[in-house]
Amino acid sequence: MTLEATQAPVKNGIWWGEVTIKPGTTTCWELGAMQFALQRLDLEWRIACKHREGGEQSDWHMIEQEALPTDLEEAIERYICKKSLCILPLLADRAVVSRPANPLTLFPGEEVRIYVSTPLWASIQTKDKKLVLKEFPLLPLSDTWFGPSTQEGELCYATRTHARLALDVIPRHSYRATSELLLKNRAEKALVLERLNLPVTYLGLHKDSRGELWTDAIELIREEDSDTAELKIKQGPPTAVKGATRIAEPRKKTQDGLLVRAFGSLFS
Repeated sequence: MTLEATQAPVKNGIWWGEVTIKPGTTTCWELGAMQFALQRLDLEWRIACKHREGGEQSDWHMIEQEALPTDLEEAIERYICKKSLCILPLLADRAVVSRPANPLTLFPGEEVRIYVSTPLWASIQTKDKKLVLKEFPLLPLSDTWFGPSTQEGELCYATRTHARLALDVIPRHSYRATSELLLKNRAEKALVLERLNLPVTYLGLHKDSRGELWTDAIELIREEDSDTAELKIKQGPPTAVKGATRIAEPRKKTQDGLLVRAFGSLFS
């Protein structure tokens, strides 16, 4: 897939793919909270990126021009590389902890499908995908510690979610991927979902027929009254997603049935 620069805003759609930039010219993207640019010279590529003010945007722009924008000049990084480049979307390089806007209670024996979106990364690579020049998140994320104590747990990214229960009410954004989670509570006590640890590093990424991005669907099965759950990965997006194509493999390999720390309170 080849990208063609445009002066007009694009509603959702595909912002990634093979980059075609003429020597001596620059292509700039404004996507989500990120502004970034690629400039092609005879012997090098120049890449510059920074987060911009204004929050999350539903439209994105890709504009071709001669020089790098002046507000990106201090962020320039130079790469000696004569190969053509492509841009690929990736999931985060750590687990993402989502905090529902309102706590969700799942009683013993109940199960529910919820939909959570997480911010994407952009990976600038050579066309043959043998060399990665730069990776960066399309939205700024804060760090959070997820675990029962400061001695046990892992460093994650923090975000908020509405934990929607219906597929047709999910907002679509070009800089986010959507995950379907089937939560099963087989424990004897109710599960109060205050924080959900989504292990995105184990999930593949898929593009549907409209260019929207989805992760592998997963199951989280809680067998005991604890914060852990058995993780089952479906190796594909939700069955309701049509025309899906796998475009990125998981950052980490795992076996089905992995026990993960999936749930936590606001004070864990």
